[in-house]
Amino acid sequence: MKVLMVTPFPEDPSIPHGGVEAAASRLVSAMWTCFGLEYDLLVYETRTNEPTYERWSHVNILPLRPVTIGRRTSAGAMRRLVSRLERSGSYDVIHVQGPASFVSRSPRQLVTIHGISERDSLYAESRISQRLRAQLVRARETVGRRRARNVVAISRYVRSVIPASSGQQSWQIPNPVDPVFFLNVRQPRTQKIVLFVGRLVEIKNVLGLLEAFEVAWACDAELRLRIVGEGVDTSYGRLCFERAGQLPAGVVTFVGECDVTELSDEMSQASLLVLFSRQENAPMVIAEAHATGLPVVASQVGGVAEMVTTINGELVESGDEAALAAAIGRVAGWDLSPDRANAIRDSAAQYRAESVAKATYVAYQEICKNTRAAGERKRD
Repeated sequence: MKVLMVTPFPEDPSIPHGGVEAAASRLVSAMWTCFGLEYDLLVYETRTNEPTYERWSHVNILPLRPVTIGRRTSAGAMRRLVSRLERSGSYDVIHVQGPASFVSRSPRQLVTIHGISERDSLYAESRISQRLRAQLVRARETVGRRRARNVVAISRYVRSVIPASSGQQSWQIPNPVDPVFFLNVRQPRTQKIVLFVGRLVEIKNVLGLLEAFEVAWACDAELRLRIVGEGVDTSYGRLCFERAGQLPAGVVTFVGECDVTELSDEMSQASLLVLFSRQENAPMVIAEAHATGLPVVASQVGGVAEMVTTINGELVESGDEAALAAAIGRVAGWDLSPDRANAIRDSAAQYRAESVAKATYVAYQEICKNTRAAGERKRD
């Protein structure tokens, strides 16, 4: 079986940038490990002008540069490029990670919908254009979703928001977690560490988190907040840094970007992960935290309610800082015994890379079978 994947992709396997890069790279590795499946990759977003992928031995990066308009990849040009690659006859399946607008009506093409882009766009930092952009994205992606013959939704939430069109085949397959998180050994706690992992952007409501944390810290001075992720040098990041400066030195630490091993280590020493987002789909970081046996306190938005239960954390209403402060205080006091950590880890079993690989391979086989059947009907 030969597969073309159209996706963002990390140059360094240990430092994916964003959920789609992480999901795609972990899936490719799992498919290689479980089935010996090699991929050709058409990479449509890069962080550098001349990316190199020397550390990837089991993928082939196509030397093609997608057409861009301004800083964004042209959906129409990408769709034509993908169709041209399909017509070469080299691929049994073409798997698009992300934009449905890249997909044609071909029965060979599969799109994984990672999020509801038009909802995310409402929280762009440029308030003047965010609603117009959301409308444009909704129009473009809605057409693409209806056109797609094969769709993977990463959560029940995504599946509920995107109604299936006539003749469309769909699967619900979550994103895979790097195995390093499941191998993590929890460390004895010396402090009550609250961990945030993500970009410092408005949609993550880091300012609201900081205000809630200050209330929680006033009730329990043992609490410490560690903020892992990029964006401290942005205008919103600087606001977060200034807000954190109102607390005593050492109470809030901006760690910066971490690789996978460093992030696993951070989680092994924390008491809980907190995510106070205004909009989410199925955050990879929640699955990673649960894989390490770490409970999560998160706002009840998007697909988060599917992931966080009374076994592995607490949910609060988005924007309710008083509720978040109280939940931080309660969950920071949990006794993370081996049994409880294992129960949290068990709740993340569906995100194991081998499970996701098996489900994806079944989808690929079904697409190949349907494509052959369609070809035979056409010949008849």
